[in-house]
Amino acid sequence: MANISYIQQLELAMTSQTIASEIRLAIYEEISKDIKVARDLTKVCKEISESVGKKQQTINYLRNLHETTTIQADIAYLTLIRDQDLKKTNTIMQVICEIDDHIHQKYVFIDTMQGQVGGSGLEDRNVGG
Repeated sequence: MANISYIQQLELAMTSQTIASEIRLAIYEEISKDIKVARDLTKVCKEISESVGKKQQTINYLRNLHETTTIQADIAYLTLIRDQDLKKTNTIMQVICEIDDHIHQKYVFIDTMQGQVGGSGLEDRNVGG
């Protein structure tokens, strides 16, 4: 190995710190976007859940009416779309869980990188708020 001067060592260290900072910043930006997507999806889930609740109320109301073929068909249709909405909600919640897992993995990566370059990685976590 070549003998590196103290100045060259400092330059290399500064370059490594700069690159690490740029990587952390890029990852924090991704985390911020991920958090926004998760919040937006959570809002959609809430709206779908409210819709499911209203459909269930309508189904219950129709079941209490005098049963006719038309009412039975209405109940069957409402039940079908309610179940589809529940499936959508479950799928969205799975996506939100995956996003949360990815966010966690990104924080772990940043913490690992901080340990290699220096620092705890915790001081920059003010991204999502």
